[in-house]
Amino acid sequence: MTILNSFIRGSKFIKFSAAFLLQNKDLLIFPFLSFIASIAFIGLCIVGGTLIYEWLSKMGQAGIIMGILLLVIAYFVLSFIILYFTTSLYVCTLLRLSGKHASLKKGMVESAKKWKNLIGWSLLSTTVGFILQALESLNETIADILSFFFGLSWAVASYFVLPILITENIGPIKAIKRGAMIFGKGWRKAISVNFVLSIFILSIWGLIALIIHFSSDVDFNLLTEKMTIGILSAVVVFTIIVGRVFNTIITSGLYLNLIKKESVLGLDQSLAETAFREKKEYR
Repeated sequence: MTILNSFIRGSKFIKFSAAFLLQNKDLLIFPFLSFIASIAFIGLCIVGGTLIYEWLSKMGQAGIIMGILLLVIAYFVLSFIILYFTTSLYVCTLLRLSGKHASLKKGMVESAKKWKNLIGWSLLSTTVGFILQALESLNETIADILSFFFGLSWAVASYFVLPILITENIGPIKAIKRGAMIFGKGWRKAISVNFVLSIFILSIWGLIALIIHFSSDVDFNLLTEKMTIGILSAVVVFTIIVGRVFNTIITSGLYLNLIKKESVLGLDQSLAETAFREKKEYR
């Protein structure tokens, strides 16, 4: 497969994913709910932290340890909230790509049934996140190299973890091993599609940056300036939400094609077959 062919197929896959998103716009609700729930939890933590700060400060060293422990717990809970809504999004996307009916409620119910695996995955991914942050904070060449390769390996191994956890009913550790195997056999498709997607996303962010740059040169009054900031903030949030759903559609489509040997349904089939050409069974 030449680089040009990979780019063309990646572009068709992006076009297919965009068409699927337009037909399933309600999927955007999941990232929005995740955003609202996360903001609410962070606000609750800030209020709670303010209330217990004085009490912890009186405990000396024990208070510091307890404060750190509470922060770690809060970080884990926040990651679980995000993971729950992300998993719900994946459930609906996987089912709909397979031509099955899946309401938003069904996605959330099915995700709740996977709570044990989700807790395990949340603990594992949170721990890995702490390790990567610790390596990056060392500011040493060896640590930077280790952080890069460890982070890259983790990104590859975890790429298909959520679809695997949802459909194959295995634990997080086995899901990582299986995900690494799947990515190793289908990496050309994954890289070509994500390369095209990266160009698309960078183009959008570049456009937003240009708008912000030219807006800064305009003499706004206070009201207009606040409105502009509000609109741009809303655009940024909406772009992030769309990006998350888009990435979920792409990952789910690749997974179904590589593992389940399925063509996604509900859209133009010739486009689907072109985007998912060279299907293979990896068992």
